[in-house]
Parts: sequence; structure tokens; C-alpha cells
Amino acid sequence: MYIGILLAVATGATWTSFGILLSFTANEKRDVISFGILFNIIYAVIAFILLGKFSISLDQKFMLLSLAVLIGGVMNGLAQYVINRSMTSGNNAAVWAIVQGFMVLPFITAQVFFGHPSNLAQWLGVCLILCGILLPHLKKSPAGYRWLILAVTAFFLTGLSQSLYSIPSQLSLTDESPLLWSSLAGLGNVIAWMSVALVTKHRFSVRAAMPKIAFVMAMMGLLALTLFFIALDHLSKVNLGNVAIPLMVGSNVVFFTLYSKFKLREKTSWQTYATIIVLIIGLILLAFK
Repeated sequence: MYIGILLAVATGATWTSFGILLSFTANEKRDVISFGILFNIIYAVIAFILLGKFSISLDQKFMLLSLAVLIGGVMNGLAQYVINRSMTSGNNAAVWAIVQGFMVLPFITAQVFFGHPSNLAQWLGVCLILCGILLPHLKKSPAGYRWLILAVTAFFLTGLSQSLYSIPSQLSLTDESPLLWSSLAGLGNVIAWMSVALVTKHRFSVRAAMPKIAFVMAMMGLLALTLFFIALDHLSKVNLGNVAIPLMVGSNVVFFTLYSKFKLREKTSWQTYATIIVLIIGLILLAFK
């Protein structure tokens, strides 16, 4: 049990690294678009190479699932860009915490489209997460509402992305390697970032260190995927599989809050603390069966 918990926390820590990167590029005015394209190309290629020998069914069901994962990747890439824009004007810890409430949408999708059973505690968790996202920030801040609108937009994009990612497992299509879906998701991210570059008429500026950082982050992404499945497997064996994702997301939020407070020296208001606490309680309630 303890190994599974530690692995879940480690997964959350790897997720935090992506939040830190988006925060860094926002605060240091770095070329996040160039990095987003490069990182996701490397990620998709490595995932595809690691697949090795595999067979792909070209039936309609498989093609539709592949399209769903690809579109999910596009939404995820757009979410990353929107998070970066939100962090340029809002409290980074609050932005990251709001986006991490995305688990509400896959939960609702599972109930509505796949008939998963639910209980009162779980729906209370959904309500707490939604309240935690909006209520503490209804009072207009000096930076206005732009950062909050962007953060909530990223929340919806990430939630829809994860809902689409979950469709293969919801339909029990487990014959294919998860790396295949990861490669398709990475390709979708590339499409999103290139679309952003096209719409914003972006001028690319690739620094010498960028390819190295992109490669390291791509490996971190694959590590996060590996840790995710191992942690889920360990906790499922002791009937704690339902707490895996709340543990990952909760530790992710806590780690990023510590980064924001001690590295960025951001002033943490009661609204930010309220958001984080309510989100974590909501995530815990979502784990109840």
C-alpha cells in the first residue's frame, strides 16, 4: 500500500514539473510556442518508437477511438497555451489549482455516457470542486478577470481532453499499448501548438538549450505515464485504486503551491488557500465508492 501511495505522489510530482515549466515560460517571457511544438514532436516520436512491433486494427471502432484521442491531444495542447497565458497575469498557484479540478469532467462523462455508478459523496465532491474554482475569485482582483476566464477555459479544455483520453479504457480496448495513445495524443498537441503559432503569427526563437530541455521533458512525460499505471496497479491490488488519481492531483497541487510560495515568492491570499483546500477535499470525496 505504502509503495502505491509513494508512486502516486511521485506521479503528481512529475505532473508538477510541467506546471513549473509553463509558469517559468510565462514569467520569463520565453518562447513557449516553439517549446510546445518541439517537446510534443519529441514526445510523440519517442512513444511511437517504444511501441516496437504492434498490430493496428483498421476497423471503424478503432479509427474513431484514435480520432478521439487525437482531438483530445489538440484540446490538451490548447489548454497548455491558455494556462501559460493565464499565468502571465494571475497567481500561478491559483491558476494551476483551478485547472487541476479538471477531474470533474471525466467523472461526469463516465456517469452520463458510460453509466458508471455514483453516490452522494462523489457528487458533493463535484460541487465542492466547482465552488472552489469560482467562489473565492468572484471579487475582482487588481489584474481583473482575464486570468480567471483563461484558467477556467483551460479547466474545461483539460477536462474534455482527459474525457476523450479515457474512452479507450471505458470501452475496454486494452489490446493496444498505452504508448500508441500517447503518441497520438502527442501528435494532437503538435497540431494545437502549430495552430496557435499560425493564428498568432508567431516568430520562432529556438535557443540552444531548448532541444535538450524538450527531450528531458518528453522523457518526464513518459515517466509520468509509466508511474501512473504502476501506481494504479499497486493501489488496485489493495482495493485503493479509486484514491490513485486524487492522490496524484492533490500532491501535484500541493507541490506547485510550495513552488509558487518559496520560488516565485507569490503572495498567497486566503482565496488561493481556499481554492486549494476545497479542491483537495472535493477530489477526496470523488474517490469514495
